[in-house]
Amino acid sequence: MKVALIGFMGCGKSSVGRRVAEEAGWEFLDLDEEIEKTTGRKIREIFETDGEGEFRKIERKVLKDVLNRKDNLVISLGGGTPTWGDNINLLKKRALLIYLYAPFDVLWERIKDDTSRPLTSLGENKVRNLFEVRKSFYEEADFVVDTSDKSVEGVVKEVLAVLENFISSKRNNNEGE
Repeated sequence: MKVALIGFMGCGKSSVGRRVAEEAGWEFLDLDEEIEKTTGRKIREIFETDGEGEFRKIERKVLKDVLNRKDNLVISLGGGTPTWGDNINLLKKRALLIYLYAPFDVLWERIKDDTSRPLTSLGENKVRNLFEVRKSFYEEADFVVDTSDKSVEGVVKEVLAVLENFISSKRNNNEGE
């Protein structure tokens, strides 16, 4: 089984994903880090040199490769990954999707001064519009965990509880067959 954490920038996908994987004894993979490892280039460089379209093609190929790997894997996805092409459908078929949600104003406070995020340079209004466009894709997740006023540890506990309940219900359904 694979768990994919989706959500907008600043929701905690990477920090929560690492901790969830550690607690569960699973492997963790950050898709952006995997893209950088595979290409030997930084995400920012790919965007600036080749454009978003080329980045998304690379991202799709790496995503497919990752989803073909062994189970017991927690994957942190880039904020735009589920919104491109039919990635959301691929993800829904191959992983348990958990949306780490927070309202835009909370997320903006977390990311507005982070210069490592290329999109923050667009300004609050454009980033808010992007959040609104992406939200409908995120809401297709199997589960939603609100990260608004929780510590990383609190979110990790909630994600682990969701995962445990899902596995338990699946096991119970299989026993009844």
